[in-house]
Amino acid sequence: MKLGEARDVLVTAGYRTDEVKISDLDLSIRDEDTAFVKLTDGAHKRLHKGTFDSLKKLVGISPKTIKEFATDPELVNRMVEHCKRTHGGKTLRLMHSPEAVLDVSQVSRAPWMSPLEIFDLIANALDGRCEEVEDIIPFESKALTIKYLLKDVKSPEIDVKDLSHAGIVVDMNGGFEVSPYVYRQVCSNGMMGESTLAKRVLNKDSYVGNIATAVRMTVNSSLAVLDRFVELAKIKVESPTDALASMSRDKLLSSRYANSLAERAPTLPTDATAYDVVNMITNFANDLPEVGRRVVQTAGYNAMVVLGESNRCNKCMSTIRLN
Repeated sequence: MKLGEARDVLVTAGYRTDEVKISDLDLSIRDEDTAFVKLTDGAHKRLHKGTFDSLKKLVGISPKTIKEFATDPELVNRMVEHCKRTHGGKTLRLMHSPEAVLDVSQVSRAPWMSPLEIFDLIANALDGRCEEVEDIIPFESKALTIKYLLKDVKSPEIDVKDLSHAGIVVDMNGGFEVSPYVYRQVCSNGMMGESTLAKRVLNKDSYVGNIATAVRMTVNSSLAVLDRFVELAKIKVESPTDALASMSRDKLLSSRYANSLAERAPTLPTDATAYDVVNMITNFANDLPEVGRRVVQTAGYNAMVVLGESNRCNKCMSTIRLN
């Protein structure tokens, strides 16, 4: 969808904020991972697990105590009331969707931005390099995920029509995370760099002033990833099945996914390249739920890194150790 259409999705998604003193917080705890809070409109909404964890810290609620007394709601409520009296002067800001409370922060701690404000800041930082958003994923494994496609495209030399976009993936999950992303047009494959070297993570106390810089740096990373990706078409892989087994041994791909992909390996060309193998992995991700899709898209990125290394055996793609 176009950038303007993606913005309209956020406008109509129903994100709202409430500010409430801890002393007035109407909190109902079910267990150590599940809680509901009553908002100013009277609705009771569930807190995402990460949001509940943040709330425990801000209110001084002990996770250990909740676990110990989960079967005795009266004791849990007494603990909550004690914490509310102790920390009652603080004011919390709750960001919520129609489905759940997605973020909680202390009002006095740091500036706060809504998803729409962050979207506009990212659009400005991209400075006309992005016209499209490939996907907006709310309320699943993260509070909100947006995949941006840049205008920058490349293709392997052997097939100039096989275009792939550089891009970035943004996660708003109480903090701010941005990762390089490559999107191949012909089969809607996505490849995500979520390693500690590829991803940039800002916590909620620092992200407001640093989002634009993180986005620009990740754009540069994504352009470099796109270059490496199309160059994979020059690297022959004699045995894709052995390459998948090697990735599994190196903990870059789970054995379950490696076995499923091995069943698809016979569909690859007889002169398969590293480009073919990586695209087989990321295409497999399209058939998975969001959480699994991210895992396999990241595995596709890891495969690009290892298959592109010069010290790899062309047959099994395991490392050749030089003495």
